[in-house]
Amino acid sequence: MWFNSSIITSIFFAKFSKDFWNIFSIQIFLFACSGEALTKRLRSKTFRAILRQDIAYFDQAEHNTGALCSYLATEASAVQGASGVRLGIMLQNVVTIGVGIFIGFIYSWQLTLLIIAFLPLIVFGAVIQIRLIEKFAKKNNNRLEDAGKVFIWNILFVFKLINFR
Repeated sequence: MWFNSSIITSIFFAKFSKDFWNIFSIQIFLFACSGEALTKRLRSKTFRAILRQDIAYFDQAEHNTGALCSYLATEASAVQGASGVRLGIMLQNVVTIGVGIFIGFIYSWQLTLLIIAFLPLIVFGAVIQIRLIEKFAKKNNNRLEDAGKVFIWNILFVFKLINFR
């Protein structure tokens, strides 16, 4: 008798894990599609706004071709990172914590209260990690923008040399 119930339980958990994997894959795909659509729309609107600027806007050193190309490449991607798959994972984690606390209160309220006592430490660690990642990403974006400026300047210099001959 125990043999049949363990097989049925194993089959149930195997099916449950397969279904969960399928749902999770669909969730990631849909959040990635929405993030990509948002990024495409944001890049298009930013490009239109850049094209509508006065000529004097492009004469400024911080608005040269390399800086604007780097801006289009990095800033829209940062929005996608904040709204696409990352948003889905954050939403899933918040729901998982909520459901876990609810189930914990049902089975052992003492242990759940102990876990909730350490939850601020976990959140504090996550906030510190996010701030460090943002700090390093900002440095990386500044360096990428400088590299884009140098790249465009070098290409223009080569064109001037070719035209000079």
